[in-house]
Amino acid sequence: MTGSVAARRYAKALFDLAKTSGGDAPEKAGADIENFASLARESAALSALFRDPVFSPEEKRNVIAALADRLETGAMVRDFLSLLADKHRLDLLDKIAAEYRVLLDAARGILRGEMVSAVPLDEKTRATVLGQLEKKAGKSLVLDFRVDESLLGGMLLKVGDNVMDASLKTQLSLLKDTIKRGA
Repeated sequence: MTGSVAARRYAKALFDLAKTSGGDAPEKAGADIENFASLARESAALSALFRDPVFSPEEKRNVIAALADRLETGAMVRDFLSLLADKHRLDLLDKIAAEYRVLLDAARGILRGEMVSAVPLDEKTRATVLGQLEKKAGKSLVLDFRVDESLLGGMLLKVGDNVMDASLKTQLSLLKDTIKRGA
């Protein structure tokens, strides 16, 4: 089983368990798993410990327990992380956190994406674009805005698996191909 498939399955299992707990359990579990993933990303030593098969699952569980106390992690996520340690899957923690975020966003009706423009957009323009896109999608959108001067003009929007490329760079490339074909 590849890492992405396994991460998706583990995230789904945690999400389903959190949903059956009711209340704000899905959000709490998401925050807890994200805190651990973030800590592992920021600490090379912790990341190495999670990935290294030399350390026993028991040693990893002890570290998880100590960190969980400091981070005030809920029992559900503590048990989940212990399971990952037992199954030698702590190396998937970052991917699991990302997959969990996707599941939580889907349950909330939120789409995440990225808008790349050739020039920086002011707040008013960002809000206008975001409002129009939310209206069109019928869902809440969370966009990361980025600047890429190589686009020359226009913008590129990525939401999920969909990409809308309205950049001048792409338009010029298409025109160039059309001219080469003699059409």
